[in-house]
Amino acid sequence: MSIDGQRTPPVGEELHVPAPSVIPALVALALMIFLLGLTKSAFVTAFGAILLVALVARWIADVRRDHAELPAHHDA
Repeated sequence: MSIDGQRTPPVGEELHVPAPSVIPALVALALMIFLLGLTKSAFVTAFGAILLVALVARWIADVRRDHAELPAHHDA
């Protein structure tokens, strides 16, 4: 433990940092399209909803893959 009580990794252990991704920005865009569609048309709403679900599924798959690549002894 460090002086301030935070857990710090042992010396030499790699820190896990997710790769840069455009998916969070695309999720925000899809959410905006979905919400805009609620006021404009059912077609735009459906398009935004489908896009949002697909992007969130992709984002979850990416996170699961990154998590699976962590060392076995790694505890979050």
